[in-house]
Amino acid sequence: AGEYLTPPAKAVLMSSVLFDVKEALEFYSSHAENSAFLSALCRTVTAFKNWDVPPDRLKEAADNAPKGTLRQKLSELSLIYQGFEAAIAGKYTDEDDDVARACLLAEQQDFFAGKALFFDQFLGFTGLEYRMISVVLHQCDQVWFSLCAGEKEEPYGLFSPVHDALRRLRAMGKEAGHKIAPPLCLKEPRRFASPELIALEKGMFSSAKEPYPEPPQAVRLVKVQNREEEIVFAAQHICALVREQGYRYRDIVVFARDPEKYRMYIEEIFPAYGIPAFLDKKTDVSAAPVTRFLSALFDCMSSRFATGDVLSLAKSPLIGLSEVEAAKLENYAYVWN
Repeated sequence: AGEYLTPPAKAVLMSSVLFDVKEALEFYSSHAENSAFLSALCRTVTAFKNWDVPPDRLKEAADNAPKGTLRQKLSELSLIYQGFEAAIAGKYTDEDDDVARACLLAEQQDFFAGKALFFDQFLGFTGLEYRMISVVLHQCDQVWFSLCAGEKEEPYGLFSPVHDALRRLRAMGKEAGHKIAPPLCLKEPRRFASPELIALEKGMFSSAKEPYPEPPQAVRLVKVQNREEEIVFAAQHICALVREQGYRYRDIVVFARDPEKYRMYIEEIFPAYGIPAFLDKKTDVSAAPVTRFLSALFDCMSSRFATGDVLSLAKSPLIGLSEVEAAKLENYAYVWN
């Protein structure tokens, strides 16, 4: 119960817990006031929860560990972890506990009973996810898993974690009473239309390199000096596709590993070549005028029209006041309190 902890609030709460247990710490006592250690602790608690390791299990592991540094670390981490859980109990909600709560609800309500469920994953699952999968396996009639793995299993290969996950899922399925169907290996690539891209994907992470039998048409490797030259080349190629091969601008997409590093050049170079371009960019929804207006409106209602909330509402463009009028209202409020 309680409102969700934001990352800053979680850090503040963790700092308070560290202050409370500092006298009991030995190994981590010198790090208790270090902000980097505080951030690392928050990430560590998140990892514990993702892998379904509660404080009592961590304490048990510390008690069973041989005397030494490892035992001391585990013992102190379990103390901090336990203090953090006690601090949020009944007051706040940690989003890292959402899957665990969902598991309890699913068990109590038989939510998946009689259903067929499909999991589409790339590598594997966390401890909490395996816990939810166990609930699903005990309730569902059919469960399907789609995993990305090579056909042959290699002990230390790229997809060895996926094969480990597959073995664990099979064991869990048998334990839940399911009949395990033989795996269906999808060998025909359907993601790419050109054979060059299919060959590139097939050989990208393979130790055995096979040359492509003919000059590729769909893949081109170009060396340039900087990002500006990259965008110039892309603009010239787009113009050639539109002019000579009948493409339309809306048929063309430009991808980059980090689009923000190219934004300035695209905004300058593409218009110079007459290329209309839409640049996708994530924006904070709280910055939208409608969201800010609704937020300020609810703040006014909950605070019984406190001065700061009323002024925030007055500055919203949806209210209809000009900047000058909103500024006059703010001056009036502060002068006359």
